[in-house]
Amino acid sequence: MTGTRPPASPARITALFEHLVIDDDTGLAWKREGLCSQADPDLFYPEKGTSVALPKRICAKCPVRVTCLNHALDHGEAHGIWGAATARERQRMLADRRHRRGAAA
Repeated sequence: MTGTRPPASPARITALFEHLVIDDDTGLAWKREGLCSQADPDLFYPEKGTSVALPKRICAKCPVRVTCLNHALDHGEAHGIWGAATARERQRMLADRRHRRGAAA
């Protein structure tokens, strides 16, 4: 049995084909396309009083910014920068959304 290779490990197989995954069971495959996945995660969870300019600039160029923001709004993400919006900005967006729904009723 010369030339026979042992089977590849599941981790190796996943690494080889990860870029081909379009969606997954959690619906969060879009996160792999986020520019934040190529940056220091701490940038997107700044300490109080720290500038949010850099993470917002990264988000502004991100191809999944809108999906990211919608995820944060739909799931009540209470911390961090999501879709170029801070937690406080997202709270205002949700309040506006509730106000508009109430006015339409």
